Amino acid sequence: MWGKSIEAVSSERYDRLPPVPVQPHVRLWDGDWNFLSSLVCEADWEWELNDASVVTVTVTEDSPYYDTLKNPQAWPKTTLYLTADIGEARWSGRITQMSHQQAGQGRKGIVLSVTSDYVKLKELLAWANPFLPDQIQFPKAHILFGPAKWVVSSIIFSNLLRRGNSLWKLPDRIINVSQWLDLDMSGWPVVLRPPTMVGDKSPMAITSARFETVDEVIQPIMEDAGLCVEWRRYLPGDPQINDLKGVRRGALILEVVDKSGWTAEGTSLVGSVVSGLVRSVTKVAANGFDQSTETITKPTVPDEYQRARYWGTVPSMPWVVLDENSGCKKLGLEWTPPGPSQFVGGGNSMLGVNETIKAGIIGLGGFIGAMFGQSQAGATAEAILEPLYKDTIAAFQSKKDHLRIREQGWDYPFEAPLITGRANSLSMLSKIRMKRAETAGKLTAEVELPPEGPYIPGPPGHGDFWIGDRVAIDVGVGKLIVQHVTSIKWKQDKGWRVKLGPLKRRTGDAYLADRLDRISQAAHTLGVW
Repeated sequence: MWGKSIEAVSSERYDRLPPVPVQPHVRLWDGDWNFLSSLVCEADWEWELNDASVVTVTVTEDSPYYDTLKNPQAWPKTTLYLTADIGEARWSGRITQMSHQQAGQGRKGIVLSVTSDYVKLKELLAWANPFLPDQIQFPKAHILFGPAKWVVSSIIFSNLLRRGNSLWKLPDRIINVSQWLDLDMSGWPVVLRPPTMVGDKSPMAITSARFETVDEVIQPIMEDAGLCVEWRRYLPGDPQINDLKGVRRGALILEVVDKSGWTAEGTSLVGSVVSGLVRSVTKVAANGFDQSTETITKPTVPDEYQRARYWGTVPSMPWVVLDENSGCKKLGLEWTPPGPSQFVGGGNSMLGVNETIKAGIIGLGGFIGAMFGQSQAGATAEAILEPLYKDTIAAFQSKKDHLRIREQGWDYPFEAPLITGRANSLSMLSKIRMKRAETAGKLTAEVELPPEGPYIPGPPGHGDFWIGDRVAIDVGVGKLIVQHVTSIKWKQDKGWRVKLGPLKRRTGDAYLADRLDRISQAAHTLGVW
């Protein structure tokens, strides 16, 4: 329980809440990121966790730049961008469609479809070898192994480098000598904040890329490790970024952030309105299936919270509680109770069982047949008996979640559908654990926050919590449950709406089995087998 530590953080934070405007400051930019105009428009601005959102923006005829915007032939560039500043939060994206329609009350308007800047990762391929020309792609796949945050950052950076300063392609502006064979990122339209392996507590990951999109390559890793790609446009008037000096105004700044709470100190999962949040750590038993949660009675306070004027949420110590006492309005809460408690998998015998039986029949039959001059009798008998013995011994296994049964009661949902595969293998254990996770109880919620606070969404340094962060919600009877922020939306004239839900993650033996499967796929891609 956090006690005085969280009270001190909250008290200091309330003293310096920035004013939040009623209306976002929306600006229009051309493809060179020259400012064109501010806009008068209506839209619900949404950020989604590790995905691109599409926002519909209605620009009325009384807006500046309306006459130019409604005529695509008059656009200064064929590509136009929008940014929306809401307090310290900033949304940005590219106009992907424009149409004319009546905007209501007899007014004419323009409707714009704007796709958020996360789409840049869906428009960037992960080459097999981003350091070689397209005609020579050796080896067959770009394979990386290391801490998940470093792996994801390396995949993104190596392909941004290929775009920004390729050794083998002519630069976009050939006459600009500074773009030739130069690692200077000042001219890059998309820049990644450099990661560090020092203090990287994300789990180990492996990936192989062969011309999939960068988003497709990094999504499984981010889901498993609880990572989030944060993006923000660097605009005129913004303070200088210390680790990215010289970056051009208008550049999209990407950063891979660990939101998981993967630490030996654990994190908060539940709590109560009276006693606060409780830190705990989940441990997996030796059988790879059973798990338990242990409460940490003397938790340590993260270093970030002890810094002067820190603003944000640390995954191992969430502090934001969305309840009615803080002015939040619960718009909806959906609870899916846990499903079956016994899981059966199999269909194929454990590796070596069928082979042992086959060898035994051939050997014994051959020995007996040799006595009568029929040494091939063993092979004949095995061919006849194979349909009878194959996949009958050690071909199925079952696991029961006793903790779930105790929570469900006497008449509990019994068995899940059969999980097909090879029994008594690491792969099957992985599938069983994944099925248990799929049938576990799930909580999703949507909360409306008043514009004036007390909580202000925004990236670290700009707000209390942001996409992927862990926050608590009051689910009734004084109980708090911690979930991840999966979506943040600014609703026109209504303020912030926040969606909470679980992350798609695999842990324990399931996580290890997935890593082994990726190693096998990478080796197959390379042609090893």
